[in-house]
Amino acid sequence: CTARSSHRSVRAMRMRSGGEELDNFNDLKARLETAVSSENYAEAARLRDEIQSKNSDAALGVLGANVEFYRSFREGDKKGMAAVWGDDNDGTTVACAHPAMPLITGRENVLNSWNGILGQSPDIRPDNAQLVVTGDTAWVMNEEVISNGVGQPSSRCMATNIFVNRQGQWKLVHHQGGPMIVPQEFVFQTDSTKDPLM
Repeated sequence: CTARSSHRSVRAMRMRSGGEELDNFNDLKARLETAVSSENYAEAARLRDEIQSKNSDAALGVLGANVEFYRSFREGDKKGMAAVWGDDNDGTTVACAHPAMPLITGRENVLNSWNGILGQSPDIRPDNAQLVVTGDTAWVMNEEVISNGVGQPSSRCMATNIFVNRQGQWKLVHHQGGPMIVPQEFVFQTDSTKDPLM
């Protein structure tokens, strides 16, 4: 993951719902509002900084797990790939949708699918990552830049990676990738009122 995409990802992160972390986050926001309304600006600044720190910690944890996924993919590291993926024993469904393939479910089946791919791993790197964190769940939407060799143009895929926080570690529970068929300038269009294909 490049510095540019990491910076962009942290800015794009939003907290939305669920879990003990969100209760703590909402408590901090309420305390911040109280501090501002009572004109206790020193406390408001401290709470603002604490909220920003929590957002950054979650973002860095998820992005670190995403980078480790692509490192394992690129280097053909089966142990590293197994360590990145979550466990479906806790009730979470682990799933993967490789390009032009049917959905694969269950940790063992997903890892078996990767074992077949990792022996022929391409030089693949994430780019233009966008991150959303919702309590103990997060997803990263990024392009996958695949080098086709010296002097050859790179190809690009679009991927979504979903992570869950289990005992302080972000684990991948879903990966879906597919080829990009629209021009680059339409990716991550922020004006949702305009259809990029019209």
